[in-house]
Amino acid sequence: MLTLAVSVAGSVVFLLLLPRWYSPVMPFLLIFFFSFTILTFFFIIREDNLLKFTRFTIIITYLRLIVYTVVTLLCLLFTQAKAAGIVLTVGVLYLIYTFWETMVLSRVVRQKQNRGGREDPGPEIKN
Repeated sequence: MLTLAVSVAGSVVFLLLLPRWYSPVMPFLLIFFFSFTILTFFFIIREDNLLKFTRFTIIITYLRLIVYTVVTLLCLLFTQAKAAGIVLTVGVLYLIYTFWETMVLSRVVRQKQNRGGREDPGPEIKN
């Protein structure tokens, strides 16, 4: 549903309001962001131990940033004339999908905590 809303909003913005910034690569960027976010999201939520979950989430986020940067640079390399539109699109897609993932992951973490998913209770605090 989110991707459909982003697709409609992006179509309105780039085809009606900012047509000179539109690049034919933009629909592929949307599909890529959606697919890659879902793929990495399912890798992240498979981890039950919350300590490993946090570490794994940070590693996946770092790797995702590298992949997004490489994809953006490749898009810019092949479509230099529409660079501003591509950078704007990648930035907005990154923010949208990161916000979505953060909301869903926070729900998952709360559910795991309620189920007792944390195997290592951590250091005790002595008074």
